[in-house]
Amino acid sequence: MTSHNFLLNDSVCKSVTQKVKRLLHFGPICGMGLVIFLTIVGLSVLVSTILPSKGLFGIVILFTYFFLSFFIMRSYALSAWYGPGFVKLGWKPTHTEDQAFLQFCALCEGFKPPRSHHCKTCGRCVLKMDHHCPWINSCVGHLNHGHFLHFVLSAPLGCLYCCILCSYRLYYVLTRVCCTICFPSSNVTTFANLTR
Repeated sequence: MTSHNFLLNDSVCKSVTQKVKRLLHFGPICGMGLVIFLTIVGLSVLVSTILPSKGLFGIVILFTYFFLSFFIMRSYALSAWYGPGFVKLGWKPTHTEDQAFLQFCALCEGFKPPRSHHCKTCGRCVLKMDHHCPWINSCVGHLNHGHFLHFVLSAPLGCLYCCILCSYRLYYVLTRVCCTICFPSSNVTTFANLTR
């Protein structure tokens, strides 16, 4: 095909209020809420345990945590904000001989470029459609695929980092707090009892 005029950029076709309405949906609110909650939990562990005891290394850990959290939130927000890229309604290739190689979408009343599919939820043909994601309340397609991929790759990394910080906190609590419980009958702490 010689013509690439089939792309209807989501930022052009939707106003800001329509994008905000798409974001104020159950999936995006729960997804961003979970990311923010995990960020706060990890931050509380950092501030209460690691930062005071590690000095400069604690600041590096904090900076890394903020960078990962920011990157995860940014990737998630951009994948939800940018649409997938829709095919123009009623689109036809400029050369009629190209129509023989393209599929026709009866719902959109136009031809579909290669690797485009019709999404029943969005009600439109989506360029390079991967899937419809309820957590971003949109399809993953040509325009937001990179942001979605960054989110999918960075979220497990951020969760692993948060789990390591929480594990350190749990170890701190178990060894510092629980092991100093005193048994009045024998006048021995549990830590002292364990080292015998």
